[in-house]
Amino acid sequence: MPVYESLFRNLFQFEKGLRSYLTRKKFEYSHLEAFFEYKIKKESGNKQKEYYDDKLKNMREGEFKEKAKQYGNLQLSYLYDLMKFGISGYHEKPLHDLAFIKANQSYQKINDLRNIIMHAKDVTIWDHGVPHKFSQFKEFFGQVEALKSAFFQLDDLLSGNEETNNEETSNKDLLTKLKKLSDEALRSKFMPHD
Repeated sequence: MPVYESLFRNLFQFEKGLRSYLTRKKFEYSHLEAFFEYKIKKESGNKQKEYYDDKLKNMREGEFKEKAKQYGNLQLSYLYDLMKFGISGYHEKPLHDLAFIKANQSYQKINDLRNIIMHAKDVTIWDHGVPHKFSQFKEFFGQVEALKSAFFQLDDLLSGNEETNNEETSNKDLLTKLKKLSDEALRSKFMPHD
């Protein structure tokens, strides 16, 4: 369990970092929507097309748009979608600096690890994803290595020579989110509950 808990925190930080990086690059939901449209045209007649059809339909619903306003840029997007978006040939100017997510299909390994960790059950009795056999452990270890490598490379990008430093950007992101909250939501976030 301590390993799973640590991986949970690292996956959370990686996902948060990827959102922050894409936001710094000025990507928004509208770009993700256009990406889904592109994937639908490209993936004719298979399960991937259905997947992107469903994603696009969900993004265009009023409930999604309301939540998106409340939570902030790309906060409702899945890690897998953000990774696929970041490494796609869809972009007019490819995001070469995210190529490490594509290398050795790291995005798939990271996504599989994320699903194991985020949907973990009692590891002593649950066999799916828990490495009880050496072959399972080897696969699990490869997933962890993919996350570790991508985590540090993304961290390097985030702490690199950007227009502003991380603390300033982080504070701006937080202020943007806080501005979108209602008075009631702000009170529940910062005031003690009775």
